[in-house]
Amino acid sequence: MIDPIVKVSGLTYYYQGQEQPVLRDVDLEVYPGEFLLLIGPSGCGKSTLALSLNGIIPLVLGGRIKGRVTIDGIDTRGSSVHELSSRVGIVFQDPESQLCNLYVEEEVGFGPSNLLLEPAEVERRVNQALSDVGQWELRRKLIYELSGGQKQRVAIASVLAMEPDVLVLDEPSANLDPMAAANTFDLIETINREMGTTVILIEHNVDRVMGRADRLVVMEDGRIV
Repeated sequence: MIDPIVKVSGLTYYYQGQEQPVLRDVDLEVYPGEFLLLIGPSGCGKSTLALSLNGIIPLVLGGRIKGRVTIDGIDTRGSSVHELSSRVGIVFQDPESQLCNLYVEEEVGFGPSNLLLEPAEVERRVNQALSDVGQWELRRKLIYELSGGQKQRVAIASVLAMEPDVLVLDEPSANLDPMAAANTFDLIETINREMGTTVILIEHNVDRVMGRADRLVVMEDGRIV
């Protein structure tokens, strides 16, 4: 039997200074190549669960945590965000929150450069990631010249350039018009089906993505129900 690439066991988490947990005894297994759709009302803990998958919780945000999260057998609490970044990539709903360079090619190459890869390998990854999201011709564009949909694709490319095994997307259609949202969902499905990347998608726009996912997981009040 295939082992899960993501395994969450008995995860309970409290943000610093809070008395009530945001996550309550969460168990979840995600398998290699799976497309999992995670839904639930605002404030139910979906984004917190996403941040626990690449070590930002608890390694960066602190707080109190019980239980365990393993990525391909690696315990996130015994690793580092740096190491986990090449295993789990997260794309947030507002691409502006994670774009920090002037030019597209600088943005996409930022992560691989920080892994201290050889320049030729960084260049290869930039070219590949931009081609994968259909934005190669934008590589020398200024970020602020891009549309919302283009920025979202560049944000996805910057994560793909890290060549993660798992791609987590937190409401990527939230700030997009219907056409850009549909194009983004098409891209996510292509990344999953053709590239074999495991996808965990948090999304309110359920009707547009339900038929694309392998499995639906529903959260409520910090629990998987």
